[in-house]
Amino acid sequence: MGAGELQGWHADPFLLHEARYFSAGRPTKLVRDGRAESFDEPPSGTWAPEAPTAVGLAPAPALPGEPPPGTAEPAPYDPSLARRRLRPGLSIFAGTVLIATAAAVGVMAFTGVRHPTPAAVPGAGLSPVAFVTQSARQTMGQRTADVTVSGSVEAGGQSVPVHGSGVANFATGAMAVGVAFDLPGYSFAESEIVTGGSLYYRVSVPGKAGMPGGRTWIQLPVKNESSTNLTGSDPVAALNALAAQGNTVTKLGTSVVGGVTCTGYSVRPRLLPIFTITVWIDSQSLVRELSVSLQMSLNSSAVSGSIVMDFTHFGAPVRISPPPPSTVISSTPPKSS
Repeated sequence: MGAGELQGWHADPFLLHEARYFSAGRPTKLVRDGRAESFDEPPSGTWAPEAPTAVGLAPAPALPGEPPPGTAEPAPYDPSLARRRLRPGLSIFAGTVLIATAAAVGVMAFTGVRHPTPAAVPGAGLSPVAFVTQSARQTMGQRTADVTVSGSVEAGGQSVPVHGSGVANFATGAMAVGVAFDLPGYSFAESEIVTGGSLYYRVSVPGKAGMPGGRTWIQLPVKNESSTNLTGSDPVAALNALAAQGNTVTKLGTSVVGGVTCTGYSVRPRLLPIFTITVWIDSQSLVRELSVSLQMSLNSSAVSGSIVMDFTHFGAPVRISPPPPSTVISSTPPKSS
């Protein structure tokens, strides 16, 4: 057809764009590059209807929704029509992106691939005091645990290593712990049992005889199972002190305890004011380790110590019984008639 008959999309005769819209044989400012439409005024004075580049050019492929070239002739160029044509193209693009995104999400959900979620932060939203209190109660809620004891006591210019083990029943408040003190040239052992409202205490020194009558244990009454023992190595008393109200707590940071990352807190317990407790709590709000530090004066001599208790095997069965009566001397005063 002649140049005057050009209508619709054709190759841009000015070579500025891929296609340009013709109306009544004249180039308009509506242009197209790929599927993107825009406006660009034809260069003035350069268009000649007889130019070979404007005659007999194959129309550009129709966009989705447009009739194929030659099936129908659109109305003469209208700027508002061009603006309306832009919107379907954008909608199709946006819809394609949404569909592709939804498909990708579906694939990730099907294959189990997901963006990593932040790990839960122990104590998030709680004050240090509230978190330590909650963790102590959570630990005692496990009912039982094995306890490993270590540390040292310093007195008279000497440092005495301490080591031992035991078990605790948080449900009944009972515990049994045995520790050994290694002095230069010799050692001695201390055993403590708390059960049934009594503390049973024994000190064993190699080569030394026990008390008269073959008795080796001293029975001391305790007001309740949360009372501390003589060395501060009672795990039940320590956890009860942590769970009490009115403590002063300072957050310390993180450390690895027994292969588990824990958060540490320094606690000045209201129930045991002569002690300072450092506690390490894991991501399950369980106390993995606590150390009890003591500084005091005894007979005008400074005495200090730190006993560390590590908790393992939460919930395992334990059996805690008092010593045989024949081995016990009771310090309980006789009841008056």
